[in-house]
This record gives sequence, structure tokens and C-alpha cells, in this order.
Amino acid sequence: RWLLRALGVPRPEVVEWNPPELLSMIWLAWWCALALSVTALVFTRRPRDLVHLAILGLTAWQACGHRRHIAFFAILFGFWVTPHVDSLLQRWQERRTDSAPPRPWPLPARWAALGVILAAIGAMTCELGHRLQWIRVRVDEYPVAALQYMADQQLGGNLIVGFNWAQYALAAFGPPAPDRPPVKVAFDGRFRTCYPQQVLDMFFDFFLGDAPPAQRYRSPLSPPVDPTRILEYKNPTLILLSRAQEYPAKILHSQRDRWTVLYQDSLAQLWGRRDIYDDPDHPDYLPPEARILGDAEQHGVVPWPALPQMRN
Repeated sequence: RWLLRALGVPRPEVVEWNPPELLSMIWLAWWCALALSVTALVFTRRPRDLVHLAILGLTAWQACGHRRHIAFFAILFGFWVTPHVDSLLQRWQERRTDSAPPRPWPLPARWAALGVILAAIGAMTCELGHRLQWIRVRVDEYPVAALQYMADQQLGGNLIVGFNWAQYALAAFGPPAPDRPPVKVAFDGRFRTCYPQQVLDMFFDFFLGDAPPAQRYRSPLSPPVDPTRILEYKNPTLILLSRAQEYPAKILHSQRDRWTVLYQDSLAQLWGRRDIYDDPDHPDYLPPEARILGDAEQHGVVPWPALPQMRN
């Protein structure tokens, strides 16, 4: 029953659940693959497997509705559709042979084509080998330095963090450990499998505001939009934002009497509660000299999982 309810609720806040655009160069390869699949399956001379057709149809339907499912169709295309594409090419070759026999390639052209193919295989092999050795994490996309700062200062508590970074924060601080304070996130990519819709609505009220239905969904049972409600729910102590997220930053600037910036670089901002980090009598007080407030450029890559080094 839960699964049926979840499938019936839209999730426009997550980009990968949106459909691929029809008039976009980014998704041109997908539409070409879909058109080639239909053409090959219609004109093939090979027998068609009804089970394959049914599963291909289901994955194509889901891929047209949600771009995240294109990968599943691509995998099935490689296994099941390519023989039919080969049959289609054979039919086309036979028609060309009937009208005009093909002229063989000159020997230099054959050697040149072979050289290009071998060079491409070599380049792909080198790139694949490099990627198999280590997975690159771009520090201009993930808050590597901000999480390291949290680890260095032993910051913990309830954390509000952007959707794209939440599971990274969970990996860095989520598992309980005796040498660091626990960190709990307000919301992460598990979405409705872990969080009730009312929590989702609070989270996106803060990060997106009263956006139109094409950009977000709200439960009719939730109270009116209030971007500050999540700042009170379960007493959050830290907020980690991307500098590109202007709306929640604007909300926090209106709450400067209660929140202050503890860390800032060109990518991320870490906010903390003033009654904790500005109070010299509080055990978690963070003096001004321990705070980093700048615009240091974040560039380069680090090996996955890019977890912060914990202080002894």
C-alpha cells in the first residue's frame, strides 16, 4: 500500500525524476536510441522475443517519464536491441548491393580506419583503467573542506544540509563513534522511504519556498508554507548550504539574530546557532579566531569517499 501511494505522488524537486526534454541537445542521444530501437524492432528479420519486447516497452515508458531510468533502457538496448539493429543494417546493405555493388576500400583507407579504431580503444582503456584505480570527487561540487572543518572543530548535533550533500554528510559523520559528536541530518536522498511528507514539506519550504507545482509538491495536510519552520523543528544546531542556494541564504540572513556563519569558502557556508557558538559559557562555544570566513576557491579532485580526517 505504501509503494502504491508513493508511486502516485510526484517528486518534481528531484531533477532526475523529471522527464527528458524533447527539444534539448543533452537528451538527443536518448531520443535517437529510442527511435533506432523502434525502427530496428519493426524492420528486423530476426525473431522477436515477447518478454524482451514487454520489458523494453516498460523501461522505455519509464525512461520517457523519468530521466533516471534511461540507464536501464540503455543496458537492455545493448543486450537485446543490437541484434535487431544488425539485421536492419544487413537489409540496408542488401538494398545497396542490389542497386550498386559496393566498392572495396583502398588498402591505405583500411589501415587508417583500423588505426583510428585501435587509438579509440586504447584511449578508452586508459581512461577506464584510471577510473578503476580511484573515483574522483570534485571539491568544487562537494563540500570536502567544509566537512573537514566540522571534523576539526568537533561540531555535531542536528544538521540541516542541502539535498545533494546530505548523504555525503551521513557517510562522514553518521555512524556513531566515541571520538566525535553524533550528527543527524534533517532530510536526505532516501526521500519518502525514510521521511514523512510533512518533513519533506518543511525541508523544501526552506530550500525552495512557495514554488509552483512544476518545481515542488506539498501535501494538502501540511500547514501553510513557512521557510523558518525547519529552523525550530527538532532544534537544529548547524546548517550547511551551497553558496549557489540563494533562497535559504536569504532566509538565514533574516535570522541573523539567531544564526551566525562559522565557515565559508567559495562553495559552501556553515551556519550555527548563536546561543551555542557565540556563548562563551556554552561548552560548544566557537571563538572567532577558530572560524574561517572567506572565499577560498575550491578546485581539484580527491579520492572517493573523500571523508574528513578525524582529529585524535
